[in-house]
Amino acid sequence: MVVCSHDFSALARSVARACGVDDPRLVILPHPLGSLPDQAIKTIIRRGHDEIMSVLTGKKRYTEVA
Repeated sequence: MVVCSHDFSALARSVARACGVDDPRLVILPHPLGSLPDQAIKTIIRRGHDEIMSVLTGKKRYTEVA
């Protein structure tokens, strides 16, 4: 499973393909993350918890957390 911000999703797919993974499980988070305080990132993750868990457990292949 790959977790990355929206702006890096194409790169994540390309790297996965280069490594032989044609359909990686992806969780896409808002961009940018680097400038956000820790609490804001925790809020994003909490808000998307169920969707993230669906990808982690294989029920879904892809989700975007807003």
